[in-house]
Amino acid sequence: MKPIPCEIYISKRKFSIKQKLTYLTLLLVFCSFFVEAQQWVSFGNSSTPKAPAITLITATNQQVVFTCEVFGFYQSDIVKGGITYQNINMPEVSNFDRPGYPNLPIVNRAIAYSGKINPSVTVNVLQQLTYKDYTVYPAPELKDSITSNNFPYLAEVFSINNHIYGQDNQVPVDISSIVSSGQFRDQKFISVVTNPLQWNPTTKKLTANVKCTVTVNLNNSNKEAIVNTGIFETIANEMFLNYPKNNESKNNPKTKSTSSSYVQYYTLTQASDADNIVADILLLLISSFLNLTTQTANSEELLHIGQTITAM
Repeated sequence: MKPIPCEIYISKRKFSIKQKLTYLTLLLVFCSFFVEAQQWVSFGNSSTPKAPAITLITATNQQVVFTCEVFGFYQSDIVKGGITYQNINMPEVSNFDRPGYPNLPIVNRAIAYSGKINPSVTVNVLQQLTYKDYTVYPAPELKDSITSNNFPYLAEVFSINNHIYGQDNQVPVDISSIVSSGQFRDQKFISVVTNPLQWNPTTKKLTANVKCTVTVNLNNSNKEAIVNTGIFETIANEMFLNYPKNNESKNNPKTKSTSSSYVQYYTLTQASDADNIVADILLLLISSFLNLTTQTANSEELLHIGQTITAM
């Protein structure tokens, strides 16, 4: 939604109960206007608006299989240059935000791996719907702007890529694909994007991939996909689709941390002495900030995870 510049005035005036109720009513009407401006288009598999569901089927060192099911989308009309565009979004997912390109929702999940891989993606569409006469609103360009009260904000500026909007093919082209790779501590991962909606700018047909099965072939050379992330295991559980969940990792010697929580202290004479210290978190302190005579008694109060404190 486009930011609306506004000016706020602070006053010490006291309002009566009647005035407060009047202002509250106006505020509710104002908010309901924007809620009703968005129309929920259901795919028939959920009676209420619902975020896309990703369900893991199998996960091995060689292959990860999951289903992606979507339940509908929010739609609102925006008129630009005499053309009515449909602004589309889904609950709890982001949109493809490249300025000028169709601003369609994307479902992005990270797949963990290790070693060298040659990944590929295949898709089996289980349910698909088609909608006619859609002109998808393009992703706006964000530009720095200033209100009349010199307050900076990012303004959405209409932008359209005429080349993309003149094509006679589905945008995006692929239902699912690998878009990037990265690393979280020692855990490598790839980002797999599934496009629940595809649109043809020429025919104006919007295709909804309601449910599909996505198979990610890692082609891994028998290496374990999961790497121990230590104290960051909880974060990894949320980040990676194929990372063992809390109840699984606690019983899996390959993923659980082999060390218990502790705090270890070192006194260094030079910085290079810290090169061989292994720790999840390394704190470098000058000795005046650390009372070494009480370090053992206070260690559990200071830190509750396996960390190293180094005094210099």
